[in-house]
Amino acid sequence: MKYCKETTSNHPALNLFPICLEELNKLICCEGYSGEIPFFSHGEVVINLDLLEEKLAFQENNRLLNKSMDFGFGVSNQDSSDKYFILSELRLNYDNPNNLKGEDVIGKVKGSLLSIKNEIPIYEKFIFIFKTNQLEEARSRMFRISPRIPNNYIVMDLQKLRDSYFN
Repeated sequence: MKYCKETTSNHPALNLFPICLEELNKLICCEGYSGEIPFFSHGEVVINLDLLEEKLAFQENNRLLNKSMDFGFGVSNQDSSDKYFILSELRLNYDNPNNLKGEDVIGKVKGSLLSIKNEIPIYEKFIFIFKTNQLEEARSRMFRISPRIPNNYIVMDLQKLRDSYFN
């Protein structure tokens, strides 16, 4: 499964809030990435799930915001017969992964699932992206965290995300 710009750009949530479609390089910079830009070099766009949640909460009589992942993007197989939507959280500005709290991690996924709905099937892995030098510490923390985090909550860095889904 690889990034699919069409699946991302045509997500039904964008019918209501097209402003939530955002260039991935811009989003990673806003979330703490300080490396060379462009990191993603093919005009990749994603749905800003934090912004989507804000828009939905406002539309629903200013309800309280649900926790949400930072972004989501569509993936498909080579012939586009299978399409999924991946939820991702950027933790590039975290100084210490040991500050992660289980209820926050689980809450972000649950809140995003409420916002994004299931119009495109949600991919079974939820991705949490940390700085490369924090990967082992973050994985260890996710394994030890309470309440227990399901094993489909995956820790990776931006390079692994790009190699896995965008190349």
